[in-house]
Amino acid sequence: MHSIWEFLLQTVSVSVVAAVVLIVKRIFSDKLSPGWQYYVWIVLAARVIFPVNLTSYILQPTPLWIEMLKGYVEKSIGSVYSGVYRAISPSGCFPIVSEFPVSITDYLFVIYILGIVFVLFRYVFSYARLRGFLKRNSQDIYENTVLVERVCEKYALKSCKVLNIHGISSAFVIGVFRPVIVLPEDGLIDEKVILHELMHLRHNDILQSIFWSCLKALHWCNPFMHYIFGEIANDMEAFCDQRVLEVLEGEERREYGAILLGMANDKYPSIVGTGSISNGGKNISRRIESIVRFKKYPKGMAVVSVCIVLILLSSMLVGTTKVYGLGYYRANITELDEAMAFARVNRCTTVAGAIDTYAKGLLDENGVMIACASSLSKHEMLEWQMRKNNGYHLDSGKELMYVSASEGYKIFNLTMIEDGVYEAVLMFSTDGFDDEESGMLKDENGEYIRHGCVTVPITIKYEDSWVVEERAGRKISTDSLDYLLPSFDFMESIVRIEKQGETGTVSINTYVEYVIENTVQTGGFFNSAYFDSTPKVNASFEYANISDVCKYDINSRTVESVPKHSVGIQFITLDSPDDEAEFSDVVMTGNSAGTSSTGESWACDYVYEGWSGVITTGGGGWAYDYTEEGEAVIPKIYKVRMYWDNKIVEEFVLMEVK
Repeated sequence: MHSIWEFLLQTVSVSVVAAVVLIVKRIFSDKLSPGWQYYVWIVLAARVIFPVNLTSYILQPTPLWIEMLKGYVEKSIGSVYSGVYRAISPSGCFPIVSEFPVSITDYLFVIYILGIVFVLFRYVFSYARLRGFLKRNSQDIYENTVLVERVCEKYALKSCKVLNIHGISSAFVIGVFRPVIVLPEDGLIDEKVILHELMHLRHNDILQSIFWSCLKALHWCNPFMHYIFGEIANDMEAFCDQRVLEVLEGEERREYGAILLGMANDKYPSIVGTGSISNGGKNISRRIESIVRFKKYPKGMAVVSVCIVLILLSSMLVGTTKVYGLGYYRANITELDEAMAFARVNRCTTVAGAIDTYAKGLLDENGVMIACASSLSKHEMLEWQMRKNNGYHLDSGKELMYVSASEGYKIFNLTMIEDGVYEAVLMFSTDGFDDEESGMLKDENGEYIRHGCVTVPITIKYEDSWVVEERAGRKISTDSLDYLLPSFDFMESIVRIEKQGETGTVSINTYVEYVIENTVQTGGFFNSAYFDSTPKVNASFEYANISDVCKYDINSRTVESVPKHSVGIQFITLDSPDDEAEFSDVVMTGNSAGTSSTGESWACDYVYEGWSGVITTGGGGWAYDYTEEGEAVIPKIYKVRMYWDNKIVEEFVLMEVK
């Protein structure tokens, strides 16, 4: 934690989890044994230790509320530990400062840290003072030492040093590495009391008490958490009672309950590093109720208890994914403060999520969406631009002025260029292009161009989250964006393989489209579909479409002969260069083309005067296999056949050479 806001988010999140656990415990109070009533607090311990930014939230609006409050407060005070455009993102459960405080929120954070230091110092000081007092005032009473040894031998427990102190009302244990059991100097001590204290030592309850006290120190200024840690201490004592009852028999159990009842008004030590059978009248009454229910818990509740803990752990730590509607993104000028707070909280957790959010921001000309997928360092500039436009509107550029938002977008050629950095190309369908002179671009016949596509190169990298940066080099094409096989003439391929043969040169360019499911079916009688324009910051790739474009150029042939009637080409993907290619028996004459389900593709054309000497075919398929870096596994080995006049004139394998 680096600011008071991160602590506030952490302590609110912890409090919500504590409240949920407490409610569950109350619901199952007569069903769960004291052991499981104590163990369920593991959920809270995990929530305290793990920073909230590594998990999700139970109460989803919490981070947004606190981010909005921070934005309002920090706008004019100039803190060094926090800032308006610095997202609340606790990286640990312990506070850290590296600069001198300058604002009120900075000083509050310093006060919080000093409070932790004070509480921990008080723990250590109280423990040391008690140790010193015991050392100065202890008495050796042989009978008590023998009694402890007898209890240890009877119940197979490890013995420890015995101290006898004048004036204390009940026994207690102290210490972890050199534990001591402290007994009253006057009065007879029941061996069941000694058994209780020795059970604390056997199960390392003193060490657990120190652990809970340290967590309590982290939330010293949260009164609700003080109450919660008191409940944890009481559950620990009740669990120790259960362990004692498990080794006692018959009348001894009733006597143990009577002993507890007699201690209802006793004072007990509340110093870290100690454990006592007495913990106050109200708490003892609850412990006696548990004793009454001893061995009356329903059968099979152990399994139920484990399930409860696992369900709580998964929900408390993983939380739930909040899906925000378009209303969160489309803010007017009076709502921009809240919208930008939302953009700092609603960060992209995946590469696909960042691409989806950024692309939809371009489609919607939406600055809030762009901010969700942009580095926090750019938020101030983005907010300034939106304020200038009087709302969420952000110009996507003249190339996308006539973008067809209902058609969505496509993602091509995602490539990892270094660890945590990817490059890709976005492709959009457009209903025209901007022209400064005529308003819209016209073709050579003077007609407005009503179709085309635009490519936008982007870089995706991880900073505070996955963010997108646009690279220079937008390109436009007046070819329509065919959703089966887009025009690739103006886009670089992800793989290019070329080989010179006797009859010409064959080149294969591979393009990979990564698919995020954004099609929504309306159902009903017509069952129409539409593009979902709501950003998905947690999106994942469903699959990848692989398109291979194969070109055969006979202009580069080295033989003197030429085809007389037709030229054709046929290719298929292979897993290995030694695999047998199962080509279809296709007649390579005339003007035809086709593909097969085996990954094969072919095309042929007539030879005529003025023919370019180049024939092109394309094929592809779907990839569901991905590398460890998240890239689709692309076939890079091909078997190719060239035909002249329906006869095979050449055949070879193309493969990428590293």
